[in-house]
Order: sequence, then C-alpha cells, then structure tokens
Amino acid sequence: MALDELPGDPYLGLLGEAYNTQLVATIRLLANRRGPASLRLLVVDAQDRALRNAEAALSLEPPILSLACRKGCHHCCWETVGVLAPEAIHLADELRGRLTEVELSALRRRATRRGAQLRDVDRSARSQLRLPCALLKDRCCSAYGHRPLACRWALSPGLQACLDLMVHRTTPFLWMEEVRYQPIQEVWRGLRDGLHETGLDGSLLLLNCALATALSEERVAERYLEGEDVFAKDRLDSGDT
Repeated sequence: MALDELPGDPYLGLLGEAYNTQLVATIRLLANRRGPASLRLLVVDAQDRALRNAEAALSLEPPILSLACRKGCHHCCWETVGVLAPEAIHLADELRGRLTEVELSALRRRATRRGAQLRDVDRSARSQLRLPCALLKDRCCSAYGHRPLACRWALSPGLQACLDLMVHRTTPFLWMEEVRYQPIQEVWRGLRDGLHETGLDGSLLLLNCALATALSEERVAERYLEGEDVFAKDRLDSGDT
C-alpha cells in the first residue's frame, strides 16, 4: 500500500503526495521537453515542491524541538553529500550566471581538487578526511539558494549532536525529527525514480565531484539528456544513500 493510500493519517498522505506528484512531474516534463532548459525547470520545480511540502508537514505535525541550524554553522558542509545529475548541472549553470570568470575559475579548481581527493575513497575514509565543500565560503554556503535537496533536509535539533557526529565522531548517527526531513526526501525520491522511468541516470553522485564535472565539461546537459554517462567517475559507492 502506498503512503497516500493509508487511511486516517494526513501526514502520511502528504508524504505520498510529495513523492507521487514529483514522480509524475518529472516524467511529464522530460517527456515533453528534453532540452537543457528542461533540467533547470525540473530542479526548480522539485525545490519548490520540497519547500511547499515541508511547510505543510510542519503545520500538520509541529516538531517538538526547535531547529538549531543557523547561518555560519557549517559542520554538515564537511560531510559527504549525494546529488542527482540534474542538480549538479543546474547548480553549475546558476554559478556560471552570477560569478565572475575569476571567481568561477577558483571554484572550478576547488571543486576539481576536492573531487580528486574524494574519488575512489570509501565512505568511512571520506568521513575521516574532513574536507570542506568547495562551495563553503566564510563559514556559509555560497550557493545556498540553489543547494541540492540533500542539503535541505540536514536539519538538526542540537549543535552538540552535530559536533558528536561530524567532529568528535562519538556517535554514528544524527537524530532528526522525521517531520523536518521526510517530505524533502520523498520529493527527492520522486525525482530520482522519475529519471529512471524516463531512461536517464538517477545515480547518486558526490556533490563536489559532479560539480567539478559540470563546470569543466562541454555540453554536459545535452550529453546527459542524450544518455551519455557523463558523471560515471563521480558516483557514490554502494554504501552511500
């Protein structure tokens, strides 16, 4: 039984709707528009849907704890982040549109360097490397408005919990209230499954590696839509979800 078929639970219905509407939107958009602009529309639509569903979920099931995340708190920006190819392509396009050539060249070098450090390293080794995201600048995300969906569901109720997981490594997980992240995850799942349904690659990619590829390669969007495995070297290992 699908989430939205469960009787008497508006929250579960909302999760099911978040997934199903994103799945259908992805399939329809990519069936009708296969040009590079379709990827921008696809990602912006998913980001908007994630926000709407997150806000609706908080109204249905108000969280018990307040949110500890604040501007300048950047501990999660040193962690492994998985993105989908359209997210990486859209992010690269947005950065090209607002950065100077000098700034873009510096970002490309940082992302390429991070990618080289992260490729062919398993998850446990990556966590020990403690490498900052190439987009991190002055303790803040320099592309916050266009950050991937995975970055949007990293919502912690306590700074100490983040420190224990990401800095001190005294715990293997970060507890988060489900209502804060599940709606965004369901939109992400709908996007991923929609890519698979339309014959496109929906693999998880390392953010910094995929960003370096999207910033460095020519005609990335067109080649991805044509079925070329543009991000083959940027995939997360099987232990990452």
